[in-house]
Amino acid sequence: MTETELIRINRDLSIKLRKAVDDYDFTVRDLVQWILNDVDLDEYAKKLASEVESELEAEEEAEREAETEAEEEETSTEEERAESADDEAESFGTY
Repeated sequence: MTETELIRINRDLSIKLRKAVDDYDFTVRDLVQWILNDVDLDEYAKKLASEVESELEAEEEAEREAETEAEEEETSTEEERAESADDEAESFGTY
């Protein structure tokens, strides 16, 4: 990205930024420049990366749990069918 390239932000963030500077004698651009100059962006980038990784791990865990539940349900259904077939065979044999 070049120094002059614009960064698009979503509408909600734009509104939030404008509200933050409404009562002051500076612009959103001034606020963003101050943040970019004075905040340890590496620290925030690491924190964001960690949060993204945690979210991905949580999603993967949820997918694994869903697959396990589906497999258990399938196994349970197969066992019920087998038991039902056994019950029918026993019942048929007793008549």
